[in-house]
Amino acid sequence: MSTPPLSNPLQRIAAHIPGVVYQFLKSTDGTVRFPFISTSCEQLLGLSATSIQENAQVLIRCIAQEDYASFTAAIAKSEATLEPWHWQGRMVLPNGRILWISGASRPELLPNGDILWDGLLMDITPTKEDELKLLAAKQATETALLSYKYAVESSTHAISITNAQGRHIYQNAAFCRLFACPTVEALNREGGLGVLFADPLIYGEILITLKQGRSWIGEVEQRSCQGRLMQCLLRADVIRNEVGEVIGFLGITTDITQTKKIREERQRLATLVENSADLIGVAHKEGDILFLNEAGLALVGLPDEATAKTHHLSDLIFPEDRAAYQQVVMATVMQTGTWQGEFRFRHFQTGVAIPVDLTVFIIHSPDTGEPLGLAIMSRDIRDRQRSEAKLKRQAENLRKMLHKLQNTQTQLIQTEKMSSLGQLVAGVAHEINNPVNFIHGNLAYLNDYTEELLALLRLYQTHYPEPVAPIQTQLDSSDIEFIQADLPKLMKSMTLGTVRIREIVQSLKVFSRMDEMGVKPVDLLEGIESTLLILKNQIKPAANHPEIRITRNYEPLPLVDCYGGQLNQVFMNILSNAIDALHERDQGRSPADCQAHPSWIKITTEHRIEDHWIVIRIADNGPGISTKVQSRLFDPFFTTKPVGKGTGLGLSISYQIITERHHGRLTCQSTLKEGTEFVIEIPCHPPARRLK
Repeated sequence: MSTPPLSNPLQRIAAHIPGVVYQFLKSTDGTVRFPFISTSCEQLLGLSATSIQENAQVLIRCIAQEDYASFTAAIAKSEATLEPWHWQGRMVLPNGRILWISGASRPELLPNGDILWDGLLMDITPTKEDELKLLAAKQATETALLSYKYAVESSTHAISITNAQGRHIYQNAAFCRLFACPTVEALNREGGLGVLFADPLIYGEILITLKQGRSWIGEVEQRSCQGRLMQCLLRADVIRNEVGEVIGFLGITTDITQTKKIREERQRLATLVENSADLIGVAHKEGDILFLNEAGLALVGLPDEATAKTHHLSDLIFPEDRAAYQQVVMATVMQTGTWQGEFRFRHFQTGVAIPVDLTVFIIHSPDTGEPLGLAIMSRDIRDRQRSEAKLKRQAENLRKMLHKLQNTQTQLIQTEKMSSLGQLVAGVAHEINNPVNFIHGNLAYLNDYTEELLALLRLYQTHYPEPVAPIQTQLDSSDIEFIQADLPKLMKSMTLGTVRIREIVQSLKVFSRMDEMGVKPVDLLEGIESTLLILKNQIKPAANHPEIRITRNYEPLPLVDCYGGQLNQVFMNILSNAIDALHERDQGRSPADCQAHPSWIKITTEHRIEDHWIVIRIADNGPGISTKVQSRLFDPFFTTKPVGKGTGLGLSISYQIITERHHGRLTCQSTLKEGTEFVIEIPCHPPARRLK
């Protein structure tokens, strides 16, 4: 059922109302249309009433996309509740103009189920624009106020405000922290801002200046409410209203106590740098020089700092050392942040190398830790090097003198010992030799006499087989047959014994020769054999040790110009040490082990024809010598034997005899648990001037 059209008078009234009067109908099938809309829509919206009545979407499509959802939501709510419809939103007209529209209508449910809204659309664009401007201004003001408040409250500077009479009325958080004053009221109870000044007269001068309308800035000494003194920078200014009247005062305080200390420290540091006798410089990260102190300029021969700034750090380095500077110094600085050691600078005027103690390190930002540049410090060490060289020479001379003194001491001790021993051995050998020669010489006659007597006895036995009774009695008691058989053997044994005694005496005489005649040709094999003969009692098997087998691998040797007695002493020392080591090792072994793996000493001689040197090797299969002990083997008084069994002089004296007296070489090669070999090398015919 359709709504009857309005009468013409009503249409004329609707046409003159400031807005658009309309009827909006929504059918039960969901279609919508405008049964009536006043002709004022053309003036307001630029749309004809006929076009809107023919197609409701002509008007609905003008609703701005941003506000369309709120429009449909308001329609749906009014439809569901039959409550009045209200909506404000924007419409985009065909000419592109945007209007703010306020809509209001009242719904009516028709008998057929359709809903009809009678309403009015009003243009509220001017009002809405004013509201938006006011809202924007309000928001801007609030934002500005919040920004100012945030800036003041978050400032690290202490900010305070007083009224025109000087009464404290505001303080920010930094002010509370700096002066240890929690509130404005608390400070006013203490007496106001004036109590924060160490000198009240200064505060009075500041107030006078401000009341005259002038600003004040300067450094003052202030104290907190807890009594802590501070050096502060104070900036005080006048606060005026819009007509220029003074309504208060603003104070901004900065604690510069630490800054002032840093400034003073920097000043002192600058003074130290300039007055330092060492080179001190600063450069870019890339190495371009920024600063070089006076001592540095003088050290490298540059006229002034401006000239220094035209150079790179590497220009200071002596040319031959620049590659090492880049590869070692700068590589280490880039990796670890610092390098320290000795290097060489060059003098720009003379080109000479200047040895310096150099330190290079990276300067880091105290805030970010980023590298800012390079710093170098160096000290001229030429005087120190000269002093060190002098001290080194003196130390070397002292070392040589001490070594010589030790050698002399050991030689004196050993010479005295060997001299006494040699004299004793020579005396004993001489005393034994005379009676032994007497006995040995008479044994030949005694043997002849004995043979003659035995021959005569055999003749008597042949020709007088029946002796008289007394002779027969004597024959029966004497066992003459045994005497006849054993007496030649006895004579032969006595002869061999005297020969053996003569050999021992001869070995003692050879070993104990005291070199009274100096250097002379000597048969070294004879000296070795005489030494072995003397040591035979320690080599043959005994109750407390097994036999040590001696292997001789002799090559015929020429006579050697040398001190024979001293070389015999060397043989004795080396062989005795080998025997002691083998005995000590064998004491911990079973008889079966000793039998299966016997101890041995092998002596090898060699004549090197190409250089006329004699080589004597004395090797054993003993426990060996550790590397640590080998390094000290020839040191005076060094021994590994228990106290009382070794003096530590034997090998030291042997080394001196071979190397100093005979200008040869004495070396040791040893492996633990495998054995040891001593190698003696001496020239056959050294120049006489070398043997002193």
